[in-house]
This record gives sequence, structure tokens and C-alpha cells, in this order.
Amino acid sequence: MPRRRRRALLAVLASVSAVAVLAALIYPLVGYTFDPFDDRRFDAAVWNNAAPEVRARMSEDLVKHHLSLGMSESQVVALLGKPFDVEEGKTEAPRHIGTRHLMYGLGHWSWHGMDAAYVYVHLDENGNVIAAEVYGY
Repeated sequence: MPRRRRRALLAVLASVSAVAVLAALIYPLVGYTFDPFDDRRFDAAVWNNAAPEVRARMSEDLVKHHLSLGMSESQVVALLGKPFDVEEGKTEAPRHIGTRHLMYGLGHWSWHGMDAAYVYVHLDENGNVIAAEVYGY
């Protein structure tokens, strides 16, 4: 391979590597734009006054970092407000565990494979959180 061509190839490889490293460093700082449910940190004040689509943007952070196992239903309601809906008992939904399910609406996400999305907070028979998730149908 001629020397000039080898230098050009090395320059291209170095540029591509630099862009990849830069993207890896910047991506966590600017948000997770590929996941509409995980591109904002949860903020209770914003959540309580926001439209469902705005809530959606912070829902994964909510589930991962703010809804702790063992929280009581009253603690969840104090944090998130009144749920959109409550399902009692075992349900047909395969992902539902526990005996009571609080649902918080996140809007419509058809282009992500869900007509409607929710934060589900699953409670045990004592009214304590046993799981939480973002899920839609």
C-alpha cells in the first residue's frame, strides 16, 4: 500500500475513533434521546403538574431511583399523586405481580410499539411496593 494511502486510512480511522469516544462521553450528559422514557431525571414537582408525555421522559429514572421496594402505597401517592387507575387482584396481564397495581399514565407511544404507556407500581397484600416498571400495550 502506498505511503500516502496508508496515512489517509490512518487519519480516517483516527477520526472515526475520536468521534466514537466523544459520543460516548457526551451521550450521558445530553440525555438518552433514543429512549423517550429515560431522557430526564425525575422531579416530583414537575411530575405532579406535567402532561403525561412530559412524565414519560422521567419515568425510567423514577422507577430505577425513586420507587424503592417496601415503600408503602401512601408514600408512593405522596410522591406521585393520585394514580390514573388502580387494578385490584391478580390480572390477566402477564407482567403483573402482587395484588394491587397503581397505574400512572405516560401518554400514547404508538411509534414505540405501545398505544398507551404507564408506570405500574405493583403492591403486595400489605400495600408495599414489590416492583415498579414502565410498560405499555
